[in-house]
Amino acid sequence: MMKIIMLMFMLSLALAQEYLPKEGNVPFCDAYTDGIARSGDSDFWRYGTKGWKNIISSYPVRPNSITKITFFQVIGNYFMIGCGKLPDLSYMSSRYIGQFANSLGFHTISGFKYNNGLLPTAYSSATAAGDKITMTIDLRPFKKTVSFAKNGLSLGIALGGLNFWGDDIYIMVGIFMPGHRIKVIDYQVE
Repeated sequence: MMKIIMLMFMLSLALAQEYLPKEGNVPFCDAYTDGIARSGDSDFWRYGTKGWKNIISSYPVRPNSITKITFFQVIGNYFMIGCGKLPDLSYMSSRYIGQFANSLGFHTISGFKYNNGLLPTAYSSATAAGDKITMTIDLRPFKKTVSFAKNGLSLGIALGGLNFWGDDIYIMVGIFMPGHRIKVIDYQVE
């Protein structure tokens, strides 16, 4: 009986949590450093305003699913694309993604990946304006990985073993250089 009550409680918690949409319109974001711009679903993104211009999704990605989001580098290539636990937004706004705890960032200008404030690790070659970067967050049981692709070519797993992060993982993107611009052009959940 106690197991059934606990199961019902866990199910009610899961159903009460709001997650990023599974289908419907792509949560477009057209971001640049002259003050982060948002378009499309205005509830999808929130952001800080100092130092790095970081945008974070308003809701976590869906647990037990595969979420793919594709960014198009419109102007420049000085971006951090990544994900992580929801940090204190004031802390996040002055640091890059991957520098704060429980976050992973792919630095497009260097091709390095940053994780949890540790030293960067070589991951890919640099990107350029016109490149499409797809981030895949796989939260299926026994997977729990984040990987990237550049122009459709896989760069491999950037981070595995996300179990310690829990299920509430948010999509993040950061911009540093004035005039650089990036857009979300595709979003899929399987």
